[in-house]
Amino acid sequence: MRKGFSDIQWNITDIVADTDKVAVKWDMTGTHDGDFMGIPATNKKISVCVMNFYYFNKEGKVTNDIAAEGMIGILRGIGAM
Repeated sequence: MRKGFSDIQWNITDIVADTDKVAVKWDMTGTHDGDFMGIPATNKKISVCVMNFYYFNKEGKVTNDIAAEGMIGILRGIGAM
């Protein structure tokens, strides 16, 4: 992500937790100023909502991290879709 969006920022907007899992909603912003997945820089600014789901074991260590990146929003934002 940093290669394609050198000024990328992630800001947490919401967190929901259960005993062994946490959902985090982020707002992601940045400028497409480098190669991203083979797509040359467009210098377009993007702003998308992304989610991550973290799963913990009994010791409190993360055992799984599922990212729902909002890839469609990113590709639309840079004009690739």
